[in-house]
Amino acid sequence: IANKVFRSNVFDLKVGNEIKITNPSTGQDESHIVPEFDAIVSNLPFVAFENISLDEKNALAELVNKIKVDTGIELSKKSDLYTYIAAHLWSLLKEKGRVGLILSNSWLGTLSGKEFYVLLNKLYHVEYILISSKKRWFQNADVVTTMIILTKKSIDENPKDTRFGLL
Repeated sequence: IANKVFRSNVFDLKVGNEIKITNPSTGQDESHIVPEFDAIVSNLPFVAFENISLDEKNALAELVNKIKVDTGIELSKKSDLYTYIAAHLWSLLKEKGRVGLILSNSWLGTLSGKEFYVLLNKLYHVEYILISSKKRWFQNADVVTTMIILTKKSIDENPKDTRFGLL
């Protein structure tokens, strides 16, 4: 099965959109439709709220409004970029699709982190939150890594209990 690799801002990805991928065998562009995904895995970038560009913040206004309308959750101005990405990924998943995210542990002890967890529980079953108990996974990072495993649910469905683990 050929890998389908392309570049895009995650917020521009929408189910049903057409994307162009260059076939490595022929060099020709091929059109593909963005499907609903069974699973998405990402080591999300850490972009603190104060470092999100004005252009990006303006582009996120529609998503922030949609989150408020759909979930009743009004995100604070101190939400880091991964909060918005995790919310957007929900729209790309099939029913019961899964997401695996690698983040820093910095969200665990903040007010915006509490808000992030409430949002995750509204959109997903937060299956696992796994944290390294020994050391940092990445030598160039100043924080301990957290891995979150999520399963898409309906917004009205009650969340399951979250399992926490140390690796």
